[in-house]
Amino acid sequence: MVLKKKAAVLEYIIFEQLVSHLEVIEALPDNLSACKKLYSTETAICSVVNMLYMMDENKCGILILLNLHAAFDTVEHELLLNDLRSISVKDKAFGYLKDYLVGRNYCVQIGNF
Repeated sequence: MVLKKKAAVLEYIIFEQLVSHLEVIEALPDNLSACKKLYSTETAICSVVNMLYMMDENKCGILILLNLHAAFDTVEHELLLNDLRSISVKDKAFGYLKDYLVGRNYCVQIGNF
């Protein structure tokens, strides 16, 4: 249990540093809500509702919602590493992320199967 807590703390620190770096180099889209300070799902919903209210009366709006909770599992790790290099993540930080991503195996167990 302690090991999981330490891993979670380390992941949080890495997340905060990476987001901070992305903010400095202005690589985060303006409409991104997931990891920006003072933004949340409520912020995203308010933005969508505002856009719908601002539309002309003769137009129709469509909202498509996607649950991307497990989206990271679908990311090609080599492409992610290339993207990290392109935004100047390097040295120990890059090495740590590469070690975390390369050679990982995934297993899903459903019931007793």
